[in-house]
Amino acid sequence: ELDETIDLSLCSYDKTKAGEAGPIDFPVDLGETHLVGLGAIGHGSLWALARQPDLKGRLHVIDHEAIELSNLQRYALAGQAEIGMSKAVLAATALRSTGLEVEAHPLTWAEYVARRGNWVLDQVGVALDTA
Repeated sequence: ELDETIDLSLCSYDKTKAGEAGPIDFPVDLGETHLVGLGAIGHGSLWALARQPDLKGRLHVIDHEAIELSNLQRYALAGQAEIGMSKAVLAATALRSTGLEVEAHPLTWAEYVARRGNWVLDQVGVALDTA
């Protein structure tokens, strides 16, 4: 049989405990973080953050695009009802129940940085593709 379940803990690389560890079991402070690009990679990050307990910090989510029908095959947090919604707004909505203070910025990275004025950024998560 070719279709077998692969289960591996990326915390310990241990196959015997894979899937048992669950979320990190201590508080995580992201400080002030900027996540740029909310496509498939950024969306995967959002999905993981939405399931992590004890998060705190300020997260800026930046993407100028809206959800399209073609995105639904790879965006676990989006459905038919979200077509046309800003990816940044969807991100803020998905993280509403976490301890994060989330700010949605439906802008390009260049627009965001220009409007921000202060170019000193503590942490930037880059999830942009080449398209």
